[in-house]
Amino acid sequence: VLANKEATAKEILERVKFAYERLPIFLQQGIKEWNKKRVVLENESLILAAGTSKSAISGLSIALLYVDEFAKIEDHLAIDFINSVFPVIFSSETGRIVISSTPVGMNHWYDIWIKAVRDPKSSYYPIKIHWWELPWGTEEWKEGIIREYGKKFFLQEFACAFIGSTSTLID
Repeated sequence: VLANKEATAKEILERVKFAYERLPIFLQQGIKEWNKKRVVLENESLILAAGTSKSAISGLSIALLYVDEFAKIEDHLAIDFINSVFPVIFSSETGRIVISSTPVGMNHWYDIWIKAVRDPKSSYYPIKIHWWELPWGTEEWKEGIIREYGKKFFLQEFACAFIGSTSTLID
């Protein structure tokens, strides 16, 4: 589990641990290590949480990599990260990567998302969760968010709109 900040990755690992604790006993493996950054099970499966960096997971064999808030990773770091990690994931037939993020301008996340949406042969499968699909996603809720934080905020954070520099001079 990687995220733009280590604290975010650790929080996601806490959610994984919460779910694990609620599995029926017969589905649970024995636990060898259980702390804020790592879980090691008796079958040697490892779940770790780290902030994204060029070498955050260098040297590890990874079956599934989850990266949260990918768009919020600075471009120069994201490119180094992609170049060092993605080949490891995609060198295995079973290796997978899951990326989630809200948009932040037209950056590396935009490039990956657009390829996934436009190219049916892309190795990515785009899934978009619309704001109205959330249990609280009513028109009243939407208008409250826009009133409180503005339309640009709503579009980026809840409507998953990639907003470039075209809206920076005059609203």
